[in-house]
Amino acid sequence: MLTASQKDTGERLRKISQLVPQGITFNSLTLDTKDRESWSVKGVGDRETILAFYSQIKKEAKAQEVFMPFSNLEKETANQFEITIVW
Repeated sequence: MLTASQKDTGERLRKISQLVPQGITFNSLTLDTKDRESWSVKGVGDRETILAFYSQIKKEAKAQEVFMPFSNLEKETANQFEITIVW
């Protein structure tokens, strides 16, 4: 039987996977549960796709905070990005 936190993590992973637009390639997903649960999502995409993904997460994920550095948008294409989600 899954614990409540495992269930929440599974539901959050499903939600994030549903929000991923075509053109995003993930490199890693890091979970940090020290003080508060936060996820660092890293990957590669073009500027518009990264912005669309970021906006969808902010709108749909029901997270406390979602943020990313502006350096994610330096180039038109092939930008490495990192989005941090705090639950």
